[in-house]
Amino acid sequence: MPARMARDRIAFKPPPAMNLSPLPPDEPVSGTQPRITRDMMKTIVLAALGTVVGLVLGVALSILAGIAWVSIFQTTDFEGYSAMLVFFTFAPVGAVLGGLIGAIWAAYTAARARIRMESDA
Repeated sequence: MPARMARDRIAFKPPPAMNLSPLPPDEPVSGTQPRITRDMMKTIVLAALGTVVGLVLGVALSILAGIAWVSIFQTTDFEGYSAMLVFFTFAPVGAVLGGLIGAIWAAYTAARARIRMESDA
């Protein structure tokens, strides 16, 4: 009985009307957008290339490190365990580290070259 009385006291409120008018067009705000220059794009492209090169070199070096690990610590070859260790543990770690190092190194050298070119001008 008390639950019915509490429900009867709640007044029904219709949802507020929705504003369906079209939104005003976006107006460009002058001066707030950063200007992307050709040198900045070179830096970005070189960082992307550095990522890819670092990824490939990182995987290659990590596979060599994994093979060395397997031979030094005499990891068992039962059902391909040593190969799975190399390719599912060492290779992804090497890819991530190589990609990060390659991107950072390429962006750093490209930005340094850009700063050097700006100071010469």
